[in-house]
Amino acid sequence: MIDNHTHLFEDAVDLVQYWEDFANAGIDKIGLLCVSNPFDSAVNDNARGLRMKRSFPDRVFLLPGCEYSFDDQRFRHQQSMYLSQQVDRYAAIGVDGWKCLEGKPGYHKYDLSGPFYSDFLDALTVHQLPLLIHVGDPIEFWNADTLPKWAFAEWYYDDRHPSLEYLRKDALTMIEQHPDLIVVLPHFFFMSYELDSAADLLAKHPNVLFDLAPGVEMFFGFSSDREQAQAFFTTYQDRILFGTDRGVAEMPAEPRASMIMRFLTTADSFDPPHSDVVMWPDDRAPIRGIDLPSPVVDKITAQNFVDHFGAVPRALDEDLLQAELNRLREIYGS
Repeated sequence: MIDNHTHLFEDAVDLVQYWEDFANAGIDKIGLLCVSNPFDSAVNDNARGLRMKRSFPDRVFLLPGCEYSFDDQRFRHQQSMYLSQQVDRYAAIGVDGWKCLEGKPGYHKYDLSGPFYSDFLDALTVHQLPLLIHVGDPIEFWNADTLPKWAFAEWYYDDRHPSLEYLRKDALTMIEQHPDLIVVLPHFFFMSYELDSAADLLAKHPNVLFDLAPGVEMFFGFSSDREQAQAFFTTYQDRILFGTDRGVAEMPAEPRASMIMRFLTTADSFDPPHSDVVMWPDDRAPIRGIDLPSPVVDKITAQNFVDHFGAVPRALDEDLLQAELNRLREIYGS
């Protein structure tokens, strides 16, 4: 299997244990997503991601994030690069796509459909680099009364944050502006309770895919109408990617992968993993599986990713990779 949606948030990681976790889940390749923050350019995982791809070039598909020192007075530097220039450089290095968190409420500084990102999105299209962009969050995060028990305090949004409707409209406008750009909307675009609208979206935008990386609320949404979910997954079996959102050791891939596979391959009713701190406790349990045929599951867990990202990661240019690590070190000092 290929895990389309993973992170590496820690420098001091036991890499033997890290890969054993994926192996135990049946995962042999990963999409490694680098987080960045337009409000704080020092929040950027690109250097860590580049080193991981260099160490495991046959297993890591790297999706870097935007580096914002050019827009940050604290870190603006002669080595700073505009976003379209970054895409040119990282494409030459040999990355496999791009990651944006900038559609999440606390990371939305500029409209995705506005002029700030236009040249950047054009560059991704030219280099045929798919964009995986987090847009919104579960609707219950905008209501203190419905915020899940496991949710972190910073995941509660009020009128200081853009609404889910606004974020979705912005993203869909961006998608319409760039119809040749492959766009992956993770966490099912937080539409598991809105499958009719999700179907309309995929029918209208053939360049868009969803991924199955938890939020666990997604699976409760599917479970609320098992038959409709089964029909959706069958109809759009070519447009869904497998992912765990594995980020830190406390949230390993194996229990999440087991949950997703049990949902896809059985008709069982079951709880999400009780050991995962962002899945339990939750009063909406149980999850109800949709028991898909093996050929459909094979597409979701590997083939759809291969169709859009390739069977193997892109080859690295070691000299350019090292030059980029040096550039980031000059800007941020580490």
